[in-house]
Amino acid sequence: MKYVVLQGLTYVIGVIYILFFTKKCSFIKRLISAITVAIGITFFARVFWAIENYKYFVTGVYDLSTIFQLTIGNFKIIGVLVGALVATFILCKIFKNEAKSIMNASVEAMFLTAGYTKVVCTIMGDCCLGKSCSMPWAISYPKINLYNLHPTALYEVITWWTCFILLHVLKDKVKPDSSRISFAVFLYVATRFFIIEGLYATSVFMGNIRARVIYSTIILICIGIISFNSYKEKKENMSKENK
Repeated sequence: MKYVVLQGLTYVIGVIYILFFTKKCSFIKRLISAITVAIGITFFARVFWAIENYKYFVTGVYDLSTIFQLTIGNFKIIGVLVGALVATFILCKIFKNEAKSIMNASVEAMFLTAGYTKVVCTIMGDCCLGKSCSMPWAISYPKINLYNLHPTALYEVITWWTCFILLHVLKDKVKPDSSRISFAVFLYVATRFFIIEGLYATSVFMGNIRARVIYSTIILICIGIISFNSYKEKKENMSKENK
């Protein structure tokens, strides 16, 4: 019951944030936006998890009903990122006049709630377990006889919420939106790639080959978007100066 309540709060937090922080948009559109983002995150997080665990479905360890069991351990965090961005893109196409407001609130809500899910992971202690740690902030799980581990889930909380704060603070300072969002995504993926990935109990530095390809691709796309927008802005400024 505790698990269900904690997990349910993830959606409550996300929905409330979008409802209250989507400006210049009717309540119905805010509600549709919140529900769409929640569905997008859930769907893609489950799909990415199922793809990663494909061999277990083939061998019969998992059956198809497992896909519909909404437990945090069966969510893939990269799917949260993809799902929120896809849902936001669709919403911006549908509600063109409110696109900017919806984009801001939806992406910020994604980082806020993703960080919260890692708080739940830490509380429950059934996933995201880290390697042995001798630092003062090491965490232990006496119930499963594991002691002095890296609090990898908390590292991710810090990263997700740092991205959230940056997005919120730079909302009206860094333009266009694509650069701001790309920077936040870059920050999370780079931190996960170069630091956090190597601290999980079953992981190696910078992850496995597949993780390296995925993370590297996302990082390159983010750098490309930021660079293109920077070049475009400089070109426009030069054009104005020449006039």
